[in-house]
Amino acid sequence: MTTGIKLFQFWRNAALKSIESTSVDQASMIPKGFKNNIHWNAGHILANLDEKLHLYAWENKGLDQRYYDLFLNGTSPKQWENEEVPSFKEVLQKLKEQEKMVTENYEIFSRQQLTKEFRGMKTGEELLQFLVAHDCMHIRLIKGIKYALNK
Repeated sequence: MTTGIKLFQFWRNAALKSIESTSVDQASMIPKGFKNNIHWNAGHILANLDEKLHLYAWENKGLDQRYYDLFLNGTSPKQWENEEVPSFKEVLQKLKEQEKMVTENYEIFSRQQLTKEFRGMKTGEELLQFLVAHDCMHIRLIKGIKYALNK
């Protein structure tokens, strides 16, 4: 097993652990000083990886369009009033499934050339490392939200 997949698994599991230890009520709260909640951050981790894989590596989307519409950059749970939002538990389950899918396909994906360059990156391995860093950023946001809620 290569370092790239080990890092992905380590940080995705850290994200899952932090998300799993959050109650549904906690996941929906936006504390003062934050733009989004834990539910949104979990959905964003999920949708962002899926979108990048779809746009730069694989043709098939793993998620339906509503995930992109609700969780990508520029969206907010404050806009969810009349939307059919996937439940927090559904997002958590899909994060687990996504981790399994990336792990199972890593050997092929890591050697693959991207369909187009992304921020100077040209291979699946490079893109995955970017996505690991992205997961880490949102893990920190989730922990910050939890801290703010428990003050």
